[in-house]
Amino acid sequence: MPRLFLFKGFHRILQTALIHACKCQPQDLLALLSHSTPISKKDLRSTLERLEDFYPTKDICIQLHQTLNSQPVDGAFWSKFLLASDELKRPLLARGVLDFVLTTPDSHNIATIMQALRSLVSYKRFEEFHSLFDTLVQRLTDAQKKAFSDELVELLSNTPYWNEALGFLPSCSHPRGTRNLSEGAVQFGSFDDVFRLLDNLNPYNEAPSDRFFRLFFDRLGDINDLKHIDRLFSVLHEKVWVVSDQTAKVITTWFNSRVPSDYQAQMEDVQISGTTCSHCKSKLPVFRIDEENLKQMADEFYQSAFKGTRQEHLYLTTTPKELSTLDKFLNEQTMPFDCIIDIMNVVHLLDAAFVPEKATRLVCEVLRNLNRRFGFHRFCLVGKGARVVGNKTFWSAVKTLGNQLGISVFTFITNQRSDDDIFMLYIALWSGPRCHLVSNDEFKQHRFTVGLDLGMRISQWQATRQIALCQQRRQPFLEPIQCDTRAHGSLSIGWHIPYDDKSQRRSYVPPNHWICIKPQSYNK
Repeated sequence: MPRLFLFKGFHRILQTALIHACKCQPQDLLALLSHSTPISKKDLRSTLERLEDFYPTKDICIQLHQTLNSQPVDGAFWSKFLLASDELKRPLLARGVLDFVLTTPDSHNIATIMQALRSLVSYKRFEEFHSLFDTLVQRLTDAQKKAFSDELVELLSNTPYWNEALGFLPSCSHPRGTRNLSEGAVQFGSFDDVFRLLDNLNPYNEAPSDRFFRLFFDRLGDINDLKHIDRLFSVLHEKVWVVSDQTAKVITTWFNSRVPSDYQAQMEDVQISGTTCSHCKSKLPVFRIDEENLKQMADEFYQSAFKGTRQEHLYLTTTPKELSTLDKFLNEQTMPFDCIIDIMNVVHLLDAAFVPEKATRLVCEVLRNLNRRFGFHRFCLVGKGARVVGNKTFWSAVKTLGNQLGISVFTFITNQRSDDDIFMLYIALWSGPRCHLVSNDEFKQHRFTVGLDLGMRISQWQATRQIALCQQRRQPFLEPIQCDTRAHGSLSIGWHIPYDDKSQRRSYVPPNHWICIKPQSYNK
């Protein structure tokens, strides 16, 4: 008999049996799975959609279960049945199966018990959840506990027993486990519990989920004590976290819906120009990085990008000889550079084929514009630009320009087979806090290669120190941002919170959309 026919026949039997399950004798279900054809969640859902909700008795479930066990059908049937019942809002169907699983847990596999636990959470049957969860944990081996640690923490985090998940946290994926636990703490724990967990999340890219913020502000309700909000915003500042646009709406709505409202929040069309808020005209702090921290970044980048952190990564981007040449070049400098220029990016601005004389004029024009706009005086051209600097007219033109403007120009030309990007990045970092990098490259690969923490710090530095080249004569540069993009403020003066609306921008540039929260007494 064709398999498709068996499959369709199975569904007819399933549909008929379920429709009459609460009315007919249990024997009518014996033919339910007479054919060994698995049923997908999609097909099961399609069948259940045509049914009214009803409570399947334990006897019905037992006979159906025995039929399942007698045929090589589908070990995930009950888990799919529960999931489809929950999605279709069939609480009686789900309750009947849940009651059956709770009374016969040893008869069910891990997939069924996991889905039963999820359903128990959704129905807030927490005591029964706890009992079944303990049964599951006792059954799992140490290897299985480690393999299922993410799921176990997520389950516990949605119950009053959230803190029992701490034992599984070391085996969890980071930051997923801590994020889930923070959601549990904000529902069932104290605010001190919440902030202790937030402290375990890393800066920059490990902000809590949108659900966490929604739960946080839901729990606050209409209370007048704003110390928890002030503490939360202080954590945003410390961790350099940028919230999503959905969370921004939650925050704005919470402030504006309070009666009486002591604060007014605005998120539409609020941007920072330079360091000035377009809405309230307040000045935000500029981004600052001290000499010591930047030197540490440069040293870490040198080790990771040039030498490599593992044996197989040694000197993949350069050669020992070229690296020695770089060290000698920098040791000979009497002072740091003001500006590092990606020389090939400048050459690529030429519309026509490469002509040395045109390239020289273009480089000189870029130097002149940078000096006029930013006041740079000490430049270093870096890259595979031997064709430019090797031309006879180049140094004559640069010398003339230097005499006119009082600037000095140095070059570090890399080998054709070397990765010139890391040279210009390193020389810029080496030159200190005031040095800028002129390049259209985003250096995404290098930020990824050096590791998450250093990569994020380099990205923050790029946003405030990298200048991109444009071909428009009126606007030859895309200037770096000035503002330190993180939460700023206090309850007394108000807060500015950056949020990400997913608009297109360079990968290292932070969003320029903000929530402006001001006391009602504040006057522009």
